[in-house]
Amino acid sequence: MSYYKSLYISAKTGLRAEKILTLCEEANAHACFRVPTGALNDLVGDAVRLSEPPSYQGRRMKIYYASQVSVCPPVFALFVNDETLMHFSYERYLENVIRGAYDFSGTPIKITVRRLKKRTTEKNGISERARYALRKKLQGERERERVEHLSKLVSTVNRGGGMLSYRLF
Repeated sequence: MSYYKSLYISAKTGLRAEKILTLCEEANAHACFRVPTGALNDLVGDAVRLSEPPSYQGRRMKIYYASQVSVCPPVFALFVNDETLMHFSYERYLENVIRGAYDFSGTPIKITVRRLKKRTTEKNGISERARYALRKKLQGERERERVEHLSKLVSTVNRGGGMLSYRLF
């Protein structure tokens, strides 16, 4: 655990006892530090370009984006295509990259790996493509109803010999 800071003090003489609180305050400041999402994505993207994730059974993990979801202690979420492809050594590599770029000394870092859900089921379990097709179908039905209504009006006006003014939307 290389991120822990050690301090040797003496209970008998009180040597370096005054440094305990400053070290605790420093560790708390590092634990409450928030990394901006854009900078974190750039950092993780550079780390992936330097060392790509290992493949397993011909499948390679893709990291879509990363975000810091919590502080005290810092928790980072990696959104990937398949969380089972994350190897513990690659997770440790990413933790070391984050620690190298930002000073998180004195505090543990937790990395969670989440599967990015596809946006095909947004509302009521209907995919975007199905919702688009349904919308087009409804527009067609509304247009057909307007035309039928207009033809009824025209036939009514023609029978009565009156004038017709009708606005189509």
